[in-house]
Amino acid sequence: MEPDTNLYSPNENNEIIRENSQKKLYVLAAHQIALWEYDIPTGKCSFTDDYFRTLGLKEAGWSLKALMTFTISHTPEI
Repeated sequence: MEPDTNLYSPNENNEIIRENSQKKLYVLAAHQIALWEYDIPTGKCSFTDDYFRTLGLKEAGWSLKALMTFTISHTPEI
């Protein structure tokens, strides 16, 4: 049986994780720091909702797709 990793299910541990995550996001937002994660085994990137806004990319018309296209075209070894 796999552990319950759904952060939206009613579980005490998930609530603690959610609260800790929210606290970190508040600190990052206060310092205008964008947060992203890279999962090495899968090669997937994920970004916080404010990532593009914090970096000023949203106003410039950048999106995740545009960023990934740019990254791939400038780092072909990825």
